Order: sequence, then C-alpha cells, then structure tokens
Amino acid sequence: MGNYTRIQDALDNVTSGGTVYVFPGMYHEHLIITTPVHLIGDNTDNTIIDGDNKSYVVTLEAGNSTLSSFTILQSEKKFPFAGIYVVSNHNTISDNILTIISMGCNLDMQLTTI
Repeated sequence: MGNYTRIQDALDNVTSGGTVYVFPGMYHEHLIITTPVHLIGDNTDNTIIDGDNKSYVVTLEAGNSTLSSFTILQSEKKFPFAGIYVVSNHNTISDNILTIISMGCNLDMQLTTI
C-alpha cells in the first residue's frame, strides 16, 4: 500500500477490508473512516490521535471496521462531540484510551423496521 505521514491519507487509499497499521507517534487529525478497514495502532501508550479540541476525533461511517490500540484525545468539549462517532454497524472498537473529551463514544445508529 505505501507509507503515509497522515492517517487519513492511508484511509483514503486503502481497499475495502484492508488494514492500516499506524506507527507510534502523535497525529493531529480528524479521521473519517468511509471504507471498511482495520485501523490498528502500534499501542495505546505511543500511538495518539489528537483532535485539537475540534469536532469528533474519529468518525466511523463504514461498517465492518476495526479501531484498536490508540489513545484518542481532545474532541470538541461540548455536546454532541465525542472521541469516537459511530454512524455504522458491525464495528469492533477495542483497546483504546479516550481522554480529555466531552464523551467517549457517540452512537448514532439507524434502526430499520420490517
């Protein structure tokens, strides 16, 4: 796939079901996941996504995605903003630290009736 300096650039170029492995570092970004992907950080102690107090830090628009092993910090500190905003189904969110945020996760799930 290639090496990128921004996580969002890697997400924009990954194929559906692919894996984006993020090396240790501080990333000042707002991520929008629009393709089913496995987004995996090196570990929570040294792979940090900082939203700089603006908006959501990570938005999961694509279902069947994985978000794991990050410290996610500094979303906008007012409702409804959160560290992780989930607007899709069948996601796995594990082994993350969420800190200095208004809410950990905001789940905006659409229900379908039959």
